[in-house]
Amino acid sequence: MHSANRLHFVVRFRDSFNEAALREGFRDIVDKHDILRAWVVDRDERPWIEFHAPPDRLIQEFDLTGLAEDRRGNAGHDLASNFIWKRFDFEKNFLWRSALIRVSNHVTIFAFVLHHFLGDLHTLAGIRKELLLKYTQGSHGQGEQKKEAAALQYSDYLLSIDEWISSPAGQLALSNSCNSLVEAPPLPKLEEQPLASCAAYEFTINKDLQKAVEQLSSRHHVTTFTVLLAAHHLVLAHLTKCKDVTIAAVVNGRDLPALHRVAGCFVDRRYYRVRLNGAQTFRDLIELSRESIIADMQQPFVRFDHLQQKVIKTRGSAISAPVFNFRPQSAKHRKRGASIPPWEPYLIAPAPDMSMPGFSVDYYWMELKDTDNGFAGHIRPKGCSPTRVLTTFESVLRLAAEDERFFLADILE
Repeated sequence: MHSANRLHFVVRFRDSFNEAALREGFRDIVDKHDILRAWVVDRDERPWIEFHAPPDRLIQEFDLTGLAEDRRGNAGHDLASNFIWKRFDFEKNFLWRSALIRVSNHVTIFAFVLHHFLGDLHTLAGIRKELLLKYTQGSHGQGEQKKEAAALQYSDYLLSIDEWISSPAGQLALSNSCNSLVEAPPLPKLEEQPLASCAAYEFTINKDLQKAVEQLSSRHHVTTFTVLLAAHHLVLAHLTKCKDVTIAAVVNGRDLPALHRVAGCFVDRRYYRVRLNGAQTFRDLIELSRESIIADMQQPFVRFDHLQQKVIKTRGSAISAPVFNFRPQSAKHRKRGASIPPWEPYLIAPAPDMSMPGFSVDYYWMELKDTDNGFAGHIRPKGCSPTRVLTTFESVLRLAAEDERFFLADILE
């Protein structure tokens, strides 16, 4: 678990700032969501979440009004930047922080930072929305702000997952998911000079090729992601000379409607394994990618760290696969028992273990975003240069757009 993985938002208030309304609204939010009362502790060599009473001081304060007026803007920017990017201390600390920065009598900045271990972008957006709503209500004198209890907490989710994975149904689902990956060979590293560690290489794919890929998807009645995944499998088979290719994709983990408003980190990974040969056409490869996606969807959802532990125990090594994401434009959970005191420390089920092998970028991480001007993307390599990956990827897409019946042997050999 890396101390630098963080999410944040910053709100700038001008003129008639109501500090009391902001503080009251923020305290209500901390009381409502249990992840904002959580510490992470080591237990049995795994991270566990421990819940505590909220801190007495929820918001740090910084006052820049004593500085010369011409220095306040830069000082405020530097202070907010340092506050946001400072690493978290995992030794018995909450994995979030907030601050009020008074830049002048007319400008106040509120900054909130959340570690990715306990939250995702959905969580961050929800907290921001709730805070601004409560602030608006409090500022307009709409009486005492209504305190809402969360229908479902992150601890409820973790408890139910831990209970399910230990059940016969959970163990069967875990074994089935493991069996499909346990024999997947690790891809050999590309013998090229990589970019600096975790440096992002940005690229674009023009609008004409984007449109051609979408038309190809439509003809085969599949999503754009399915075609892009098929192309990615072929690229890796060509570059690594390995015809059994596994690619990971990130999912938001909020498929159940009950989880849509729960604050917490539900981000997870799914794996798609395809075996290629030269006698296949790209049309065949699209169908294979489609089948791998459907097969995964038909399996009960198994969390990545549970799957990784099972694979390691079975074959002695972790799953290691490139990560490919595409962002287009367009169960019942057990409640926490009432016998658990809400403001006394208590341990629950192990949290998603992001320190497990494979959570980090162990090959490369590539993401494409659908925009009005084409596909915009970036790649974060580790152990390989992105140049050949991107060049080959675009060449495969162009070939497929011209005639999806071309034989894979043209690329594999």
